[in-house]
Amino acid sequence: MEIRLHHGEIDDGLTLGRQAEQAFDRLDDGWGRSAVMLHLGYGLRVAGRLDAAEEILARAVELSRDGALPNNLARAAFELAEAALDRGDPDAARPWLDECERTARDLGNDTLLAMAHLGRAGAHRLRGERQRAAEHYDRALAFARGSEFVKGLARAHAGLAATHLDDHETDKARTELDDAETLAGRLADAGIAASILEQGARAASQYGHDRECDRLLRDAQQLRLEHGRPPGALDRPDFKAVTPGPH
Repeated sequence: MEIRLHHGEIDDGLTLGRQAEQAFDRLDDGWGRSAVMLHLGYGLRVAGRLDAAEEILARAVELSRDGALPNNLARAAFELAEAALDRGDPDAARPWLDECERTARDLGNDTLLAMAHLGRAGAHRLRGERQRAAEHYDRALAFARGSEFVKGLARAHAGLAATHLDDHETDKARTELDDAETLAGRLADAGIAASILEQGARAASQYGHDRECDRLLRDAQQLRLEHGRPPGALDRPDFKAVTPGPH
C-alpha cells in the first residue's frame, strides 16, 4: 500500500489499504487499523484529494484515541493540519497542530515536535507573517536535527529559503536551498523535490537568470505530473510568482 501511494498510484494504494484494513479487522488489531487509515489519509492528501483524505484521517484520529495510541494520534492530527494548510486555511489547522504538539511533548518525541513546528511555520507564512514563520522553521530544524529526521530537515531548509525569498534575501535563500537539495537527495519524495525546485526557480528569477528559472519550473512540473503531487496553497503563490501568464 505505502509503495503504491508513495509512487502516486493512489487507486491501487486505496485498494490495498482497504484489504489491509479488513485484515486488521479480522485480527481485531486497533493499532493496525489506525496505521492504515493514517497512511491512506497521507497518500490522499499529497495527491490533492483533500475531502477523502480528511474523512479517512478523522477516522485515524478516532481509532488512535480509542486505542490510546498517542504516536498515531499526533501523526494523524498533523496530517489533518497539513490538509487544512493545503486548502489555505491556517485557522482550521491550528487545533490539529495544538493536538500534535501537545501529544509530542507528552511523548518527548522530537520528530513529532519538528512536524508541529513545520505546520505552524506554514500557517504563519500563509498569513504573511514571515518572521514568525522563519522562527518556527528554525525550531523545526532544531528538533529534526535531534532525531535525525531527514524529511523534516529538508522541509525546514526549503521553508526558510521561501521566507528569505519573500524578503528578497536571495543569497541567504540559496544557502538554505543548497542544504535542502542535499537532504532531498537522500529521500524519494517528489513533492518535497518539486517544492525545492520551485523555490530554486524563484531564486533564479530574483538573480535575473530567466533560462535557469524556466528550466527549474519545467523540472518541478514534470515531477508533480509524474508522481501526482499537485501544489498546495503554500506552493501555488510561489509558483505563480515566477510563471508568466494566468494559472
